[in-house]
Amino acid sequence: MPDLNKGVSGRNPDRSLLTVALDHAWRWYDFRYSQAIQVLNFFTLAATVLAAAYVSAISAGHHGLAASIALLGGLLTASTYVVGTRLARIAHLADEPLTEIQDKLAVDLNIDTMRLVERSKNRPGPLSSSGVVSNIAFPIVTVVCLAAAGFAWFGH
Repeated sequence: MPDLNKGVSGRNPDRSLLTVALDHAWRWYDFRYSQAIQVLNFFTLAATVLAAAYVSAISAGHHGLAASIALLGGLLTASTYVVGTRLARIAHLADEPLTEIQDKLAVDLNIDTMRLVERSKNRPGPLSSSGVVSNIAFPIVTVVCLAAAGFAWFGH
């Protein structure tokens, strides 16, 4: 990776090059993370539709259909987890260049708080990462879907 402390010919960094680098890294992160959020939004909508269909099938006495809908919900949950976590991991590839650029800006501008990526990683708390939440929530939702399928199939 090029040293942002030196310009093209070893002089002071070219501000326009630093701006382009910052813009590129940020757009990479923002685009990939936005995709992950869109996947989560799709999951929420699809899960709502499947839950309504499940309740309707149970109410109408279509237990086999209700079990199938619940299993589909489990498949939706698992696939959302895989795609969402992959997109988030890809987004975080921008963390290292953003950290370097923000460090350069913090030094040049004498503003320590410009180190945003570094500061966000140092935040305390058990649920400070979206990965922690998804690693807990999605397995629970998958188990609930399997339990709902079992209830529909065997509990009627």
